[in-house]
Amino acid sequence: TTDGKHKELASHQIFEVTITQCEWFGEEAFMLIFQNITLLEQAYIRVKQLDSLKSRWLRTVSHELKTPLNGVMGVFHFLKQRDNSGKNQQLLQTGSHAAQTLLMYISDL
Repeated sequence: TTDGKHKELASHQIFEVTITQCEWFGEEAFMLIFQNITLLEQAYIRVKQLDSLKSRWLRTVSHELKTPLNGVMGVFHFLKQRDNSGKNQQLLQTGSHAAQTLLMYISDL
């Protein structure tokens, strides 16, 4: 029909249409199946929006964690160059390795 109510309703809903060939009373026919996928499409759009938001958040967090971590790694490098005692070198190497591992995990986000 062409009344306003049906037009308005149709403009806000999304339908998937499937055409199937079949037999109807011994004659070849085509069957049209209309499936309202409005809610599914809205959910899909929302998931895409949330995924984009998550990606932006991860980029921001990754950057905010990498900046001070790179500073820590620089300090470890500097101290390793200055202090040659065996015990301190081992501690500095352990700290440096831990910072590099953490940086690798953050980069994998």
